[in-house]
Amino acid sequence: MKDSLKALMLLNACEKFNGPFWNFFQGKGLEPRQLWEEADATGRLLNMPEGALNRIRELVSRDWVEREYEKCQDRGIRILSLEDPHYPEILSGSPHSPLVIYLQGCNLSFNDTVSIVGTRKCTRYGRSVSYHLAGSIASSGGTVISGGARGIDMYAHEGALSSKGKTLAVLGTGIDIVYPGSNEGLFSRIKEQGALLSEYPLGTPGKRWRFPRRNRIIAGLSDVTVVVEAPRKSGAMITANYAAEAGRDVWAVPGRIDEEVSRGTNNLISDGASPLVDIKAFTAHVFSGQLEIFGQKEDNSHFKEEEGLSEGEKAVLGILRQSGDRTVDNISSECKMSAADALTCLGNLLAKGMVYPAGPGRWRAGS
Repeated sequence: MKDSLKALMLLNACEKFNGPFWNFFQGKGLEPRQLWEEADATGRLLNMPEGALNRIRELVSRDWVEREYEKCQDRGIRILSLEDPHYPEILSGSPHSPLVIYLQGCNLSFNDTVSIVGTRKCTRYGRSVSYHLAGSIASSGGTVISGGARGIDMYAHEGALSSKGKTLAVLGTGIDIVYPGSNEGLFSRIKEQGALLSEYPLGTPGKRWRFPRRNRIIAGLSDVTVVVEAPRKSGAMITANYAAEAGRDVWAVPGRIDEEVSRGTNNLISDGASPLVDIKAFTAHVFSGQLEIFGQKEDNSHFKEEEGLSEGEKAVLGILRQSGDRTVDNISSECKMSAADALTCLGNLLAKGMVYPAGPGRWRAGS
């Protein structure tokens, strides 16, 4: 093992240092092994916190780096440091680049990366947008990045996987920890089709402060960050701020102005983020630069999928696509049909995945 990798793993385990600190370390003309062989002098020269030095001394005393490295090799986990040529270039250019990342899964491209983030307590609408947006990105050859959490994150990963595309989950725990536990199956499928990534050493548990910290990695790995649904104060908003700080594009999905779950995204748009109002147009722009597609081309994509629908089903679907949420009474009145016929049409459309309940007594068209 190279001395530089050992030094970076030790510093990384302190959870206090980023890439700029390593540049500072090297700028002082220090050799990596001086970190553990001359810890006191090195700590004074670099003005390192005493707690971090004590942590390094403790890890060195029990050969932690060597044991950690061996465990990762046994489990098929790669450890990439800033000095490794395979460390993602897009991340190394971030102002908050981690010193070390742990990576487990198939070979993954870090080109054409789009992160999809949002609240754990998302609406049915948010889940649908996250799922279909991820599927569109993955189908276009992009890599979908998210945080492996419940809610928007989970549906982003699922959408990418359903399209047989690539997805990366950036974890707020050690890479060997499944958090939340209910995502064990999802994480296994992500490793088969994409990868899990973490900066935290093996066995690191989930703590509240670690998840906002990992969000800088999500933003740093992404060419584009999309916030689907998020309150004003949320991890997704932290991710968006990191992305903006790194000079990356930030998009937000507009939401209702009277719902807390959309206030963060609506504020982002008010502050200059690009509004994501059409999934296909967004994907075309990101992967081929066709920004002019927004609002200028008629979307005929629904015609083919409507083949085989009855006239009543087409009418109901058209109303929901044009007007948004509607009750059965609204639908029967606007489509000039009985409530029983409206319910029959809704049941058939629901079975085909073209509509879904949007709340008590209300219906909405799928994306």
